Amino acid sequence: RRFIAIQADLSQQEALSGIVTQTVAAFGRVDILVNNAGTIRRQDALDFSEKDWDDVMNLNLKSVFFLSQAVARQFLVQGNGGKIIN
Repeated sequence: RRFIAIQADLSQQEALSGIVTQTVAAFGRVDILVNNAGTIRRQDALDFSEKDWDDVMNLNLKSVFFLSQAVARQFLVQGNGGKIIN
């Protein structure tokens, strides 16, 4: 099996489509996506700011959803599906 590791700033929405583009450029298709990014802010809940909350939720949830969506669109273009592991 072959794979490619692509590093991207998932906090930036525009980076997500580039991940799919780079993968298709390297292999001609996407077969599997492993969502493995995540962050945590270690701070007492009483002191946790809205910005910290948004940063954590945007990376841990929003980017996972929209990257999965971009890959699923590629699966449809390819016509034979694939796998997404969260």
